[in-house]
Amino acid sequence: MNLKQTIHHFVNTQTQLDNLDFFIVRQDGIVLYEHSMLDAQIAGALISGVWHASHALMSLLPLTSEKEYRLSFDTSNQGVYILNFKMVGQDFYLGLLFKEEINPAMLKNKLRDFVTKLEFFVNKQNSVIEKSDVRKSYLFSNLEDREIDALFSFAGGE
Repeated sequence: MNLKQTIHHFVNTQTQLDNLDFFIVRQDGIVLYEHSMLDAQIAGALISGVWHASHALMSLLPLTSEKEYRLSFDTSNQGVYILNFKMVGQDFYLGLLFKEEINPAMLKNKLRDFVTKLEFFVNKQNSVIEKSDVRKSYLFSNLEDREIDALFSFAGGE
């Protein structure tokens, strides 16, 4: 099983988030799992982007240690909640969109519990996960500016 299949297998065994819109997203905004009727590509890009923007904003402060941050943009019954977590040595985000929620604090606690279980499950399966989602090599190496210009010029370069 690859990473995406492993995540799907785990999520399908859980019931605590059945009625919620949530996404599991890579750092680059690619959605690995979606449980929503919303556009997954847009949601993935926004979840990743808002996390990176918030992280950049926090880097303006002189912090002494790295904390486990979570991002919450909500009212008393609706909002967005994003958690950062690690699987197979990479950062991922779980983004939750909720509305008409009676107890958002309990929901956020369930989400943190879900992420902890997901991390444990995937990392335990690490020995059988094919690392197909991880870049092994690059198509080009040691490209010079003039070569890039030639690749992208309409006239075909010099």
